[in-house]
Amino acid sequence: MRVKRVKYVLAMAVTVALGALTARGGGQLLHFDSGSGLSNNYVLSIAQDNKGFVWLATESGLNRFDGTSFRRFDRGELGLAADEIQRLAADGQGRYLWICTQRNGLDRLDCDTYEVTHYSDGPEPGQLASNGITDATPAPDGKVWVSTYTSGLDRLDPATGEIRHFNTSTVQGWPDNSLWTVVASADGKLYLGHVAAGLTVFNPATGVLRNFRNNPADPASLPGDQVRAVAIDSHGNLWAGTNRGLALYNPDEGNFTVFRHDPLDAGSLVSDNIYHLSFSRDGRLWISTENGGVSTLDLGRAFLPAPGRGGFVNYTPATSESLSVSNKTVHVTFQDSYGNIWVGTHGDGVDVIGHRPGAVSRRHTASHGERLSDNSVMSVCTDGQTVYAGTDGAGIDVFGPGRAPHNINSSNSALRDNAVLALMRASDGRVWAGSYNGDVSVIDRDGTLKLYDIPGSVDVRCFAETPDGTMLVGAGPGIVQITPAGDVRPLWRERDDVREEWVRSIVVLPGGDIWVGSFGYGISIFAPGFKFRHKLSVSNGLRSNTINQMLVRPDGRVWAATGDGLALIGRDGRVDTLLTVADGLPDKAVKALVADRQGRLWMSTPGGISMVDDNLRVSNYGRGYGLGPVDYYGASAAAVGDTLYFGSHHGLYSFAAGTLSDTSPAPVPRVTEVTVYGRTGNADRHIYAPVGALKFAHDDNTLLVRFGVPDASTASAVEWSYNVEGVDDRWYPASPDNGILLHGLRPGRYRLVIRASMSNSAEDARTVLTFEIKPPLWATTWARILYLLLALGAVAGVMRFYKKRLNLEYALEAERGNSRREHELNAERMRFFTNITHELRTPLTLILGPLEDMKNDPAMPRSQAGMLGMVHKSAARLLELINTILEFRKTETQNRRLKVTYADLATVVREAGARYRSLNTVAALDIHTEIEPGDYTLWHDPEIVAMIVDNLMSNACKYTPAGTVTLMLRHTSESGVPFTEISVADTGLGMDAETLSHIFDRYYRDSNTANRLGTGIGLALVYNLVTLHQGEIFVESHPGRGSVFRFRIHTENTYPEAARKEPGTDRAQAEPVQAPATEADRPADKPHVLVVDDNADILTYMQATLGDSYRVDTATDGAMGLAKARSLAPDIIVTDVMMPGMSGTEMIAALRADNEISHIPVVVVTAKIADEARLEAYECGADSFITKPFSSKILRARIRNILDTRRRMAAAALDAQLAAPVSSVTEPPVAETADAAPAGAVAPAAETDANAIISKMTTADSEFLRKVGDIILADIAGEKLDVGFIADRMCMSHSTLYRKVKAITGMSVSRLIRKYRANRAAELLLTGRYTVSEIALMVGMGSPANFRQCFREEYGTTPSDYLQHHRP
Repeated sequence: MRVKRVKYVLAMAVTVALGALTARGGGQLLHFDSGSGLSNNYVLSIAQDNKGFVWLATESGLNRFDGTSFRRFDRGELGLAADEIQRLAADGQGRYLWICTQRNGLDRLDCDTYEVTHYSDGPEPGQLASNGITDATPAPDGKVWVSTYTSGLDRLDPATGEIRHFNTSTVQGWPDNSLWTVVASADGKLYLGHVAAGLTVFNPATGVLRNFRNNPADPASLPGDQVRAVAIDSHGNLWAGTNRGLALYNPDEGNFTVFRHDPLDAGSLVSDNIYHLSFSRDGRLWISTENGGVSTLDLGRAFLPAPGRGGFVNYTPATSESLSVSNKTVHVTFQDSYGNIWVGTHGDGVDVIGHRPGAVSRRHTASHGERLSDNSVMSVCTDGQTVYAGTDGAGIDVFGPGRAPHNINSSNSALRDNAVLALMRASDGRVWAGSYNGDVSVIDRDGTLKLYDIPGSVDVRCFAETPDGTMLVGAGPGIVQITPAGDVRPLWRERDDVREEWVRSIVVLPGGDIWVGSFGYGISIFAPGFKFRHKLSVSNGLRSNTINQMLVRPDGRVWAATGDGLALIGRDGRVDTLLTVADGLPDKAVKALVADRQGRLWMSTPGGISMVDDNLRVSNYGRGYGLGPVDYYGASAAAVGDTLYFGSHHGLYSFAAGTLSDTSPAPVPRVTEVTVYGRTGNADRHIYAPVGALKFAHDDNTLLVRFGVPDASTASAVEWSYNVEGVDDRWYPASPDNGILLHGLRPGRYRLVIRASMSNSAEDARTVLTFEIKPPLWATTWARILYLLLALGAVAGVMRFYKKRLNLEYALEAERGNSRREHELNAERMRFFTNITHELRTPLTLILGPLEDMKNDPAMPRSQAGMLGMVHKSAARLLELINTILEFRKTETQNRRLKVTYADLATVVREAGARYRSLNTVAALDIHTEIEPGDYTLWHDPEIVAMIVDNLMSNACKYTPAGTVTLMLRHTSESGVPFTEISVADTGLGMDAETLSHIFDRYYRDSNTANRLGTGIGLALVYNLVTLHQGEIFVESHPGRGSVFRFRIHTENTYPEAARKEPGTDRAQAEPVQAPATEADRPADKPHVLVVDDNADILTYMQATLGDSYRVDTATDGAMGLAKARSLAPDIIVTDVMMPGMSGTEMIAALRADNEISHIPVVVVTAKIADEARLEAYECGADSFITKPFSSKILRARIRNILDTRRRMAAAALDAQLAAPVSSVTEPPVAETADAAPAGAVAPAAETDANAIISKMTTADSEFLRKVGDIILADIAGEKLDVGFIADRMCMSHSTLYRKVKAITGMSVSRLIRKYRANRAAELLLTGRYTVSEIALMVGMGSPANFRQCFREEYGTTPSDYLQHHRP
């Protein structure tokens, strides 16, 4: 092989080095590490696939770079064998990526399908010699050469899977099996780099090989035996990187030209320990080294430098920013198809030297060469050549061509404050500087400083020069002028109390007008001589009152940088144009302004730098140009020729105005990944290389599409938008992470159009992703066809079976009608039973009442008494049946409510058993009650339980003509749940299975027992009551052997939703039947009773029953009863409830509303037995409630008790009122003496504790009695105090007053007056202050004789004796 002749010319070395520096100096430098998404900062190998994606191998996995972000692929994902990767290699077309792992074999990744094929070691054919793979090189014939760390070289045929081994065992003279790398040349030869055995040139076709090693005695030998890198340049020259330098192979002589590091030569190889060699398309060799960095050597020139004579351009962490790398140990360099150079470091990620020229430079504290003293540049100005940068705390940095950079600060000059807020070059060439503390410094051309003290020590933020040379200084809230003679005078001042109004910018217009922009107060315009002319703010054109800077255009108009947009203001003070974010600005806050030579306006914003041309069109330069987002300072901008400077918190940015224009076409975007989210909401699968039209199931309708341009240098300058055809026609801006989430897509075809455009360019590039969301199976075309066929079949079926369906419908409707009629019949029958039972209760009253009276008559003969007893028993049985029907009706209509009490259930069971034993008249029937030992105190409804037991016992006795009926109470449990169970067992007829299935149905009766009497609702009632009590009922029966009914409830059930009833609190039970009062207890005249009922027989029976002890009047309805109550004022009223016209409850309500008759007590006697009827009666004001049929003895006892209680309450109330001190009586003022009555001394009548009795009186009666007593006491000494006097005061007739007082107190009005007078007289006697005659006059009794007589009638003794016995 003939190679290019190597010549050594020392003179060319420096020229080549400078040329390389110039060529690469302007490239854009990017950096990525684990903070950017890289899996690990130790980058070992880099490759690129046919889609343009760059792949990076690290010590922690495989990474794919899509231009903006990294996609990490860990072990197991895609089928990858390991995370520890040694080398990556792509084939010639870039479809297949070969992944060499350190200990887990070889993987081949198909970059079109992302399918992985794995190769591992083993003794079988088609297996590798070792899993420790160090390198893989695709050969031109499609085969792949694989080097291993321990087992030599393998040749892999991917098409057949055949693998052939080359090592010391298979090739004679093979020098060593430990290899670092393998390279194949175009002529089929292989160049092998050994771990410690030098370099081998091997021809696999002939088996000829030659090994080169280091010979210390031969300087032209291989410099080192550890050969990690071998590369062949475009001229066919072989380069070898060893642990002791770089070697160029000379095939003619069979020796090497060696390049080594020389510490004294900056242009020598940066380090001798070489890891990797690569070539860039500009003809340069890139050498990656350990502990040095990267060296490059230009191979495209005619001559190469002599060894040790320079010629290398080195990239290290210590060199200038444009040539710097992040770490001095570099494992790999790689140039991608776009021209970017990737530098993979050992510990600091990867550096990318972009192919796009870097037009922007940034000076900062770490810059090489012209560095800043502080990164915060708050002001900047220039004199045309020299640049002055005012910093925040480090003074003023000065730099420019022809002079050494230097810094002016408080330690090396007269500058007193290092925080420089404002800089301006005056017309005389001097530079004015304003500081935070209010100092003004002037820098002369010779560098000397002159200071001016500004009154008030406020910060100085701006300057402006008038035509006469006077300098206007924006100092705090006002302006100070400094004349050419150096005089300092305040000129104008805004409001002192508002800091936001401090002056930020001053401009002087041609003609002398002065414009002042402030922070929060808009723009103030003054005529020459500082005469106020106009105010411009948000109220008349601006969008913000914050003015950061103003700049005068050549035409006299003014640019204003505001907190919300850029304003162009005419000389008349009106806003001509206002540019905002809607007009293209990257941010609404405009910070600094400067104009270039062409008159274009440049401005800084938080979103980057923007330019406005003569047509007011906005161009933006941000992140893609290295200009944003950056925190720029307001009014910190300047221009030197075509170079513009902008101060920021991160240093001083500069660029040539014409270099930012970018005419390169927009790159074609690529879809990098489609993530499919299924019905679970998780990422179900990933499509890494979407090709063609994609199809997804109907429930895979949420997609995340990622896109980008793989070119790292261009990606940041691209602006993205997208449109989804099939959803709408709008274009949407893409998110910063280059992801588009399409959520909940309906079935259909879609085209996702992704648009890429460069900043400020009208051209764009697009890519389209076509996909389809398939409909579910039931919505597919075939399914719709099937639906159509089914519909046609259904129509045919309907037509065919129409007649049959009509017949069925007719039959069903007839059945429904029968069922409905049967239900209505049952309901009507139940309503009939209910109504008739109510009607039967009244006749039963006229049967049971007289029968009971006749039974109890001592004169009744014994034979007739027995017959009457049979009649009474039959009537009582009839009443029991009536009550059963009513109870069943209540349970059916949900009117029965559970009312529980905490009591002994055994009592209910014991009483039921005793009752049936006493009533049993069948000699052959034995009734037993068994109660197992235990505590049966629990929550239950005694009435419902008694009713259940009664029905079960009655049913058992009925169907057991001879034998035993056993009632049992016991505790049981089931699955740990305690129950209390009542069972009724009999040895009677029993039931078959058919009967048991209907035993609790309404009106059902066993055909075998049809000859026995019964309604068929007893057990149905039992079932309803058990359900109401939240219990369970079970039945076991065998024909001829008897039946067992078991009813159980939860022992610990507290029934939280049921009503509560404490034991003994039933009102009916609270009215005991007392023994008849003796004649001595009764008043002389008979009490007056008014009976109100619409049944004439009841009225006759009442008159007969009550006539011997009471005066009885009757009324046939509520209205008549109310009228008679008002006219007769009876002592008590007995009334029915259900009457035509006014009902009984309505009459009671009207009675209680009438003050004259509200005191009359009322007893309700009715056939309604529901609790609601009882509650309604009591709420209306009834005093007692008795259900029909009733016992005459109970009625008489209730009437007698109510009247006696009323009399006792009235007497107690009267005594209590008389016992109360009376302050209203006029008494002579008498001083207290030793013989005065003790405090609290009262008459004996007051000693009774009547409070409890009084509390039982109605409010109306108590209030009436109090009013009467107050009237008597108020005029007790008056002679006119009588019935007429009190009636007038009470607004009542004499007769009404008399009857009401008589009814409440049992005494006449005159008697009541005498009682009050006697009681008052007793009080006065006990005081000892008055004589009997004086007291007689004071209480209105006239003469002493009359007083003594009345006093004796009341107290049974004379006043003298009373005083003797009661004085202390």
